[in-house]
Amino acid sequence: MFVPTARPHRISTVTWLIAWNATITADVRARIRTRVAVNLFSEEYGRPPADDRELSGFIARNTRARTTAVAGYDLTFSPVKSVSALWAIAPLPMAERIEAAHDAAVADVLEWLEDSAAFYPHRRQRGGPGRHRRTHRRGVHPPRFPRR
Repeated sequence: MFVPTARPHRISTVTWLIAWNATITADVRARIRTRVAVNLFSEEYGRPPADDRELSGFIARNTRARTTAVAGYDLTFSPVKSVSALWAIAPLPMAERIEAAHDAAVADVLEWLEDSAAFYPHRRQRGGPGRHRRTHRRGVHPPRFPRR
């Protein structure tokens, strides 16, 4: 993890006799950042970076936001082909009734999922490492992309 560059900046401003809160030019900021990165690289690997490419890779890896994988599901609700075909060619009033029936069926399935299957592991405060309980999850809100 990268450390802030405030301390090297403070040292630099004292050296150059400028105010501690003065705006730093891009060139000076780049030199400070490079110096800090070289020091951190040397501490981690016990040697200076071999070249600019190695240093820039180190900076990129250590300044990139950390990501956490999250499991999820992608559900597609499609009626049988004959219903889809009828919906596509039906007059608007009938197509609206078919769509309403499909929407009601999807709502029923999502309600069932919410009541019966949507849980997430929750680490207990007490119970030791590896002990989890399943906590009920409310509010399954899928995005909808109806086609016509």
